[in-house]
Amino acid sequence: MSRTTALLIFATAWPAAVLADDLYPPWFRGLPGTAYQEWSFNVAPQGYYEWYPDLFDNPYGTPLAFSLGEALWHDEFMGRQGVMQTEYDVIIYIPSGPGVRHDYMQFTWHGNNPPYLYWYDALGPTSSELLLTQDLGSGWTYQLWGTWNAFGGTGCLRLGTTGTTYFDQMIGDLMPEPTAGVLLSLALLLRRRCAGSVRAVSAHK
Repeated sequence: MSRTTALLIFATAWPAAVLADDLYPPWFRGLPGTAYQEWSFNVAPQGYYEWYPDLFDNPYGTPLAFSLGEALWHDEFMGRQGVMQTEYDVIIYIPSGPGVRHDYMQFTWHGNNPPYLYWYDALGPTSSELLLTQDLGSGWTYQLWGTWNAFGGTGCLRLGTTGTTYFDQMIGDLMPEPTAGVLLSLALLLRRRCAGSVRAVSAHK
């Protein structure tokens, strides 16, 4: 997945209510075949440093995020309510069907070293790309990642950390193919129509 393709998909944002740091919600969210999951860490972990999402709509199963080592939970940290603290990598399991999948992940984090996202234990080609970083103030940073997995039903996303990192929110949107190709075609069609309208207005001036 190229940076241009990913940014084009996000350019037409879904006109829904935006959550706390859901800064760039994809316009395909909520359409058939897609999946949405959001971790806000509003409660302490369940089980062994495990968190189920606070909100999710995933027809393929129940998502789960867990730290590979000790993780602490803070009711409040640096002006944010509900925060996970860890110095270990975090595994993000988002179920999907077979076939190619695209995942768009948003993270709000605090720490000295930025986390990095990649695929773990996947059976085929994958890619991950940091698309956007934004300073939120008070030491908090927003990241937007785009990823691609050739065999969607395998592997998990792995959020790598270097040193102690605090996470306030993680949001994942899944778009499988052929849905991805159909939606991208619609985006390109809308773009051409908008450009045609602009040219028509300019011609009548």
